[in-house]
Amino acid sequence: MTIYVVPPYRYAAPLIRSLRDTGITILTALPPDAYSMIRRGEADAGLVPIRMLIDGELMPVPGPMVYSHDETMSVLVVSHERLNLHECRSVVASPESRSAITYLLIAIRKLGLEVKFMVGSSPRASDLLSIAPCALVLGDEALRARRFFNIVIDVGALVKNSLGISPVYAATGALPSKAESISLDHIEPRFDPYDAIETARVTGLSIEESRRYHESIIKLKYDERLLSTAMNLLSDGIAIHGLTRN
Repeated sequence: MTIYVVPPYRYAAPLIRSLRDTGITILTALPPDAYSMIRRGEADAGLVPIRMLIDGELMPVPGPMVYSHDETMSVLVVSHERLNLHECRSVVASPESRSAITYLLIAIRKLGLEVKFMVGSSPRASDLLSIAPCALVLGDEALRARRFFNIVIDVGALVKNSLGISPVYAATGALPSKAESISLDHIEPRFDPYDAIETARVTGLSIEESRRYHESIIKLKYDERLLSTAMNLLSDGIAIHGLTRN
């Protein structure tokens, strides 16, 4: 029986339902922690940041991904004030950020902006904004932050507009020794209207916006072409800009 790690974010609800329907055992962990769990043999595969699949100890295998075609809604730079990205001066990132901060770094360097980055110890927008004028927040916290803070930039829209690709944030990863035996590209995440109701309750979004988030914005099905394009862009960006790999 396959053991699979999913993130504790509301977007994963349709995926969890579909995985359980196929008899897969589910564990829950943030994507960077899922990477460590798979390395230790505590799970067979799971959603890990694609940033950590580049020159890492895990490799991507056919299976669920997390991406959007443009706007993402739950990967945001926010601020107390109405700022443009170039006005941020510094951005503090949520500690679970891996792929998002790499996309952001590549994009701002391509745009020629001068913005400093640091990584905070809390995922909460309010805590991060006590450190810097702008904060990179992810997942449910980003959805909640839409109610209380100004949106500086939706990272998905920035990636699409400045880098020309659909942003892929996480993909199914596994140890090379298990990769050939794992193929989950047949998984079809199933949205249920209750998902929107629960997401609205947890995050404060309207039910209409929650439904749009699940049905139109966040994509979870495997797309080999999009994954390959995103990984190549990140790998090239890391090399060109001399970004650290961990």
